[in-house]
Amino acid sequence: MGGGRVRTYIQYALELLNEKGFSNLEFAAMGRAINMAVLCAEILKRRVHGLHQITEVGEVQTGNGRALASKHRVCVHALSVCLHVPQHQHIRYKPFLVVELCMERKLLP
Repeated sequence: MGGGRVRTYIQYALELLNEKGFSNLEFAAMGRAINMAVLCAEILKRRVHGLHQITEVGEVQTGNGRALASKHRVCVHALSVCLHVPQHQHIRYKPFLVVELCMERKLLP
């Protein structure tokens, strides 16, 4: 996730789902941007009924390769939202929200 606004990410994601025919989106973020990635995924799940979520958590080592002292580990989050049920039950799987919790209550074709 870049340094944009949440509204911009949501509008783009809705465009991909509704107009471009995408059925799977992934929000990936590191460090302090994780908050925004989680927020975008949760807002999107409330706007589009039937989105399933799988969350992956990990860490990467950052820094330049020359100085060992400047390397540090950063948390990484990858949130995948999809319209279809995943083929296998993932340990970090979240089913879609009930219709009453969705804002638009509009199903995608």
